[in-house]
Amino acid sequence: MIEAAVDKRFQEAGIKFNQTNGEEREPLDEPSALLMVLITMAGRISNVVGTMKMYKGLGKFFSDRKRKKFRSTTERIQNGETEGECIEIVADCCSIFG
Repeated sequence: MIEAAVDKRFQEAGIKFNQTNGEEREPLDEPSALLMVLITMAGRISNVVGTMKMYKGLGKFFSDRKRKKFRSTTERIQNGETEGECIEIVADCCSIFG
């Protein structure tokens, strides 16, 4: 396809190719414009779908991570683990400034 486009540009400019065996090259056929549009459109659609799936996956990852962190914090509060941590934080602050 690229070779056909290059050959067409050379022909439009009037440039001829020299062959080692003396024969001229046959011009290559270009694909139809409709086929090129369909291929381009399919590529862009797949690009959009891939991008949407990527963002959906990232959103799911972050929401699962936030849910897990919230669940572990809730469990720690229910078990009374946070009271000790708060006291330790206050003690550290007092020791730094005291």
